[in-house]
Amino acid sequence: MAVNVDLWHGECREARVASEGDLEAVQYIISASPKNWRRILKGNLDPILALMGG
Repeated sequence: MAVNVDLWHGECREARVASEGDLEAVQYIISASPKNWRRILKGNLDPILALMGG
């Protein structure tokens, strides 16, 4: 499953399940394991550090 998130200047303006068209049109795709997404959403993992650390 993929999620399309509209981020603008630090604000999340929208989040929804991504369609095939979304996946073809986006500039960036960020992927992570379900475990790490849970850690990010709970505030236990900094998303920038996770992204930079692979």
